[in-house]
Amino acid sequence: MTRYRGGDTVRGGAYFDLSVGQLVLQRFDGETLPGGNERKYLKVSLPLAMVIGLVSSLAYVIFLPFIGMALVIGYSTLRGVKALGRMTESILPVALPHWVPGEAYFARLISSRKKEAEEREEEEEKGAD
Repeated sequence: MTRYRGGDTVRGGAYFDLSVGQLVLQRFDGETLPGGNERKYLKVSLPLAMVIGLVSSLAYVIFLPFIGMALVIGYSTLRGVKALGRMTESILPVALPHWVPGEAYFARLISSRKKEAEEREEEEEKGAD
């Protein structure tokens, strides 16, 4: 198999683009291969090109259903994990105890009532001014 680069003038035949993985068909002698000098091509015989086409088509037909199932399973798993996370975030505030170690329950109520009373006094002072 002879190697060519993009822009080379070649004879008619099948050429495999190594950088893209595409089979390029040149129908006439004297045509140039597409792409710049960075693209590399291999001249492939016609029977080999047909075998490559059949094998790649067969692989596509065989593995496409598995790829589809993998995508569906992955998507549904991701959605389930996100839903479980949202559910956990909404349940945790209810399930966790709201206590501070070393502090009595009524101490919080008394301190909150003191704050309310102080706020009311401040409002009354502002209203009296």
